[in-house]
Amino acid sequence: MQKLLLTLATFALAACNKPANTEAPNSDITAMPSLTALSYPTTKTVPQSDDFFGTQVADPFRWLEDDVRVNAEVATWVEAQNTVTNDYLATLTDLFAWSAVEFDTRLAGSPIRRIGYERWLRNIAVALGNGPATVDAQNALKSRGGDPSPLVREHVAWALARLGRDAAAP
Repeated sequence: MQKLLLTLATFALAACNKPANTEAPNSDITAMPSLTALSYPTTKTVPQSDDFFGTQVADPFRWLEDDVRVNAEVATWVEAQNTVTNDYLATLTDLFAWSAVEFDTRLAGSPIRRIGYERWLRNIAVALGNGPATVDAQNALKSRGGDPSPLVREHVAWALARLGRDAAAP
């Protein structure tokens, strides 16, 4: 028994002694929108602080707590942030159009590939449903309405219902 354990331990250590793979992954991750490329609007800070039991706590963004219906400066800031977000979300329709082969090829070596194509489509459907009710987003979702995956179809239906509700709101 002791010989068997020693042999197994030797094989386990030998397996761990392989050199690390230092080659760059063969992926086209550059085809995905980059969060680092986003240009957010500048956010001003104010000299606001509160005293909590003798401790000064800075709150330089307190001005953003004002109601957008009352404070035009806050409304302008929110609109600028929404523009950045909506522009980014608009790029998701291109990713949603990828085939399974494109997904595998472009994301080879990427940790994103581990979720699999089906969950990739599900996640993008959710993102599109949480974004603006644009014609492009609705068309992209409708194009996947007959997807073979029940998971994808369920989330596409949810997203279309949500976008339809948002589009109908005044």
